Amino acid sequence: MTEQEIKELELKEAKEREEKRAAQEATNREILLELVAAGTIPTPRALTRPERKAMDLAGCNFSKLKTGETRSFSERIEETYDWIIDNVYPGQLDNIGNNVANYIALRTYNMTYNDDLSIKN
Repeated sequence: MTEQEIKELELKEAKEREEKRAAQEATNREILLELVAAGTIPTPRALTRPERKAMDLAGCNFSKLKTGETRSFSERIEETYDWIIDNVYPGQLDNIGNNVANYIALRTYNMTYNDDLSIKN
């Protein structure tokens, strides 16, 4: 293969991965909306400022490394998700699959740090 063919193949594969990821995200959103509509899970929401500060203080914000941090990235992610599940949705996600609870925690985290504005009641 020529270098140009390799680059074209890499671009094609990257595009296919992105399309697959986008399709999975759309499916996940549909499932999430169905679970919310059925009352099985709460509607994901962004953290309030006090909640975000408490998460930081607890050392559970995976994107904010502390000096001397020894936990792996996956451990930090899991601790972030657990903190969100336990403190933002206490008892509300105890009877669903871990993957669904983690997805809600991920959505909550992303909603907290994205550019879309939302109004909190």
